[in-house]
Amino acid sequence: DKLAFGAWRYSARYSAIGLTDVAGEAPDLRRSSGGYVIGETRLLGRGQDAERTLSAFMQLGAASTAVNRFGSYLGAGLVGTGWVRGRDADQLGLSFARARNGSPYMRAQWALAQPVTRTETTLELSYLAQVNSWLSVQPDLQYVRHPNTDPTLASAWVLQVRFEIAF
Repeated sequence: DKLAFGAWRYSARYSAIGLTDVAGEAPDLRRSSGGYVIGETRLLGRGQDAERTLSAFMQLGAASTAVNRFGSYLGAGLVGTGWVRGRDADQLGLSFARARNGSPYMRAQWALAQPVTRTETTLELSYLAQVNSWLSVQPDLQYVRHPNTDPTLASAWVLQVRFEIAF
């Protein structure tokens, strides 16, 4: 099991979202900061020599919305290992991710009469095939609802393949 948390902070100057001074310029703010929590646990197959395992994970993140478009993030999923006969190292994963716009960004979009939704949501299905000791192939299929939080864009299907070579 794993539980991790952390915080981050950038020291560069960033323009404030949706704010302008008397000259019509966005004031610079000194900070961009946020935090996160990550948790992982094995639900099935806890022994060292377990043939099949099922693990769950969750990720939570938050950022200062004065300068960051997305104020929060939630990700969660399941990963199964060894569930295909004869493919003990292969992994099947199913996950969910949601990024949420901060209120300053939403207000700025509305003020510009730009269509915007609160969140972008992604569902993901992935299969990691360990071809041999040095090569793995991972096809990945994603369904993205409200890409870029723009309601005028159709939901999208994304297919990608990742190759990993170990040497």
